[in-house]
Amino acid sequence: ERDENPSLIPLKSNLQSVIYGKSETIDVLIVALLAGGSVLIEDVPGVGKTTLAKLIADHLNARLVQEEFEENPFLGDFYRNSEAYAFQTQLWFLLSRYRQQQGLKQLDLFARLTESVGAVPGIESVTMINHGPLSSGGAPSRAAFGGAPTGSEDDVRVVYRTISAGYFSMLGIPIVRGREFDEDDVAGGPGPIIINETLARQWGEGSPVGQTLGVIKAARTRADFGEPLVGRVVGVVGDLNRTAGGAQTPVVYVPLTHNPWPEVNLVARSKGAPAAMLEAVEDAIHQVEPRIPLDGPFVGATTVRFGLASPAQRFNAALMSAFAVVALLLAAVGMYGVIAYTVSLRTREIGVRMALGATPGRVLRSVVHRVARITLIGLGLGVVAALALSRLLAGLLYLIEPRDPATFVGVGMILMVVAILAGYVPARRAGKVDPLVALRGE
Repeated sequence: ERDENPSLIPLKSNLQSVIYGKSETIDVLIVALLAGGSVLIEDVPGVGKTTLAKLIADHLNARLVQEEFEENPFLGDFYRNSEAYAFQTQLWFLLSRYRQQQGLKQLDLFARLTESVGAVPGIESVTMINHGPLSSGGAPSRAAFGGAPTGSEDDVRVVYRTISAGYFSMLGIPIVRGREFDEDDVAGGPGPIIINETLARQWGEGSPVGQTLGVIKAARTRADFGEPLVGRVVGVVGDLNRTAGGAQTPVVYVPLTHNPWPEVNLVARSKGAPAAMLEAVEDAIHQVEPRIPLDGPFVGATTVRFGLASPAQRFNAALMSAFAVVALLLAAVGMYGVIAYTVSLRTREIGVRMALGATPGRVLRSVVHRVARITLIGLGLGVVAALALSRLLAGLLYLIEPRDPATFVGVGMILMVVAILAGYVPARRAGKVDPLVALRGE
């Protein structure tokens, strides 16, 4: 009956050429993989284990986990003197397999958590990252263009982040060039890497997409900490993280599965109020693994992150917003008072012009034009000063650039409207006064 499935016929034919016609063995392999299980292929060297494993993995889109022969430091000595180095070589392989199994268990846990939380009503999408999306912290690492970092001056200091598929699209982070990680990247072997614009600008001429980049694995609790991960850049994304001083941080992103982190941030996008869904999300997490703690000073709502910023970051943003509003109000009130007072001092001049035949409309247009011209000069000088000083506030801004055009245009329009009103109101009032009364008053 399984042979009736057309998609399995080519696979079975290829397997028969590797396993030499052992039909029962082939059937067991296919059934085990289709059932969602794991298959261990073990035999002496040189009999085609790798070829068989790759055939199965490629055809059924299964995750291939291979023995890490090249990383065994005793293998060369074993081939020269097998009796003296057999124990060390086999012990290293056993520890390596244990490490791989722990990593697979961890990835399976992350996958089940994502699926469980994603099924909560009101949750639109779920993703994971080793540090919060807007966290100023991170794992410092080193990267190199063209290959593995060597520790030389050419290495670039970067922040190392591991993410799951769909991370950038869920958070609305723009893909500047190339693409973001998909499920095939996450399920496949090491290779795809994404960098931010700041690191891309250090690349030099040409696009970094398709080029080779090496980065040092930065998970300190893992056995492969400090080992290089070399791959090809598949995408460039917008800048998001800055240092406390406001400078943009070079960031390297790799799929979560290629360097599993001991702990991750679960990021969920909700339709309604996030706080109202916290209990349901906690229940979904405990359905997968009841032993995950969700209380205490460092877990709970701060561990299951719903927003795009931590409480401290939200406080800083709210505080800066309040200061900005107060500053804008003070500037508008002060400017209105100065311009209105200056125009009121011209009441005698307005009376003389009207006595000489000028119409109120013409006088009003003259005053407004002069106020607008002076205001434009002031705004121009203010924009130059703001652009020069904006980098000092960059570290306190989130999801907005320090030189955001919309902000500059919006504030400029508000101040221009205030200035025109400050000139229009007293000028219109002066235009209604009898010229003789205005002249006598002066």
